[in-house]
Amino acid sequence: RILMAMPTEKAERDSVTEGSAIFVVLIIAGLLGALICLALFIAYYKRRNKYTVMVSDWRFTSAFILGCVALNASTFFSLGENTDAMCMLRLWSFHYLLIVMLSPLLFKIWRIYKLLR
Repeated sequence: RILMAMPTEKAERDSVTEGSAIFVVLIIAGLLGALICLALFIAYYKRRNKYTVMVSDWRFTSAFILGCVALNASTFFSLGENTDAMCMLRLWSFHYLLIVMLSPLLFKIWRIYKLLR
């Protein structure tokens, strides 16, 4: 199948502004997710000297959790009027931060593979 993009008209409501009902939902979801991940990071970092946390390679796990904080915070890029810069930021921020979040886990898997090989 071939998908062809056809020119379309600009929608009236193509942005999430302060008057929108979803505006508050996005703020609450992004803020709550970022705060929960930040609390998990703080709790994990405080226990970094315990044996079980040290064995789990706390640096990469902490980097993963901080990536989760950034990914949740990227929700705020969806708010506001559309401009060319915001459109590109919205388009790339989620995908880029998803890679930033998953990279430490993939690196941990690679290290385990090298150890067991």
